[in-house]
Amino acid sequence: MTTTDCFAPLRLSLTLQERFQLMFKKSRELIELLERNGHRRPDQIIKRT
Repeated sequence: MTTTDCFAPLRLSLTLQERFQLMFKKSRELIELLERNGHRRPDQIIKRT
C-alpha cells in the first residue's frame, strides 16, 4: 500500500455550486475592498444640486 492510496482522488474541476459560491465570495470581497478605498455604491452618493 502506498501513501496515495489512503487519500481521496484528486479533483481538478469545481462543481457548478462551488463556482457560484466562489464567485459570490469574491464579489463581496471586491465590494468591501472598493468601499474601504473610498469608492461607494451609486445609491450611497448624494448628488448636490
